[in-house]
Amino acid sequence: MKDREMVRMAYMLILGREPESDYVLEREFKDIYELRKEFFSSEEFNVNFLSSAGQHWKGFSGFIDGDIPLLEKYRNKENIDGKEGYITDFIGIRHNLGCLPESLMSFSGMVFNKIPIPWDGIHAETIEYVSCFTSIESSRQSSYTMIELGAGWGPWMSISGRAAIKNGIKQINLIGVEGANNKIPFLKKHLTENNLRPQSEDFKTSFLYKDGEVKTKIYDGVVNTDGTYMEFPDVPVDHYGASLVHKISAPLVKVKGFSLSSIISPYPYIDFAHLDLQGYEKELIFENIDLLKEKVKYLFIGTHSRLIEAFLVEFLYENNFILLREQPCLVHWPDQSPDNFISHTYIDGSQFYVNKNKEYNGLF
Repeated sequence: MKDREMVRMAYMLILGREPESDYVLEREFKDIYELRKEFFSSEEFNVNFLSSAGQHWKGFSGFIDGDIPLLEKYRNKENIDGKEGYITDFIGIRHNLGCLPESLMSFSGMVFNKIPIPWDGIHAETIEYVSCFTSIESSRQSSYTMIELGAGWGPWMSISGRAAIKNGIKQINLIGVEGANNKIPFLKKHLTENNLRPQSEDFKTSFLYKDGEVKTKIYDGVVNTDGTYMEFPDVPVDHYGASLVHKISAPLVKVKGFSLSSIISPYPYIDFAHLDLQGYEKELIFENIDLLKEKVKYLFIGTHSRLIEAFLVEFLYENNFILLREQPCLVHWPDQSPDNFISHTYIDGSQFYVNKNKEYNGLF
């Protein structure tokens, strides 16, 4: 594809300026996606767009100036080649496009090596990285344990694992729970390809690296309040809206339930719990508050309605969890009272808490 006017318009729309030379206008691209990829991976786009957007949205986007050095600490500074069929994030984790939304297919082979402000360009915004890295910075150096509820392909298992290794932690426990059975192979493959899990079909595995050990445990099912079987939407592998409470247009299948207590009881404490439960976060936290107070140091919650957010802020504050960062979800308010506010949320929110219940007794 060679189209001078299209290239010129792309420069004006994306970078806000004319191309610097005729040489640029004469370049040939395989297709429009290759042209798009070149812009989005450029230094100019990252500096002038992402950074300025981050400054504009700061506070609302759940981060502060003091978080930027923390993000920079974990940025991969080695040269990494991209791999077709994958996107590589800023700390060096490769994400398989086979289980990601189709809208990301044009980024195949790209390496995102800038700190994620206001987001990483793939799946997460700044606040999630700040939450994860804060938990690692505050962990006991001998060990680190995290759990990802609603794990999908396991991005926070892998990001936590890689960052914990970088921080010199010797014993790392990564726990994932995912209700969509078709995502489990991708989750296992993702951890294996990123050197956090050996080639094995065991649910519990141990991976030895130069200075320590990573243990992973994957639960094929949903976390719920009582550990019973539940109906769960049977969605395509690249769909990420399946929920126990918000009904979507998909057939339902019976999936195994695991109580939160059964999942985390083998561990003395959890440094970081990442919850993305598509509206079920309220019920799970309400029913397990005593367990969370006893076991979990840092808690990240993906929120799916303003009503849920309001409940969590009040309820967790009453139970001595302090809100450190938040990014409210965005909602299309209906003309009439809806049956389910979750259906009107078009951008999910985020809340990040620290547990102050164990601050002085030596557990944390």
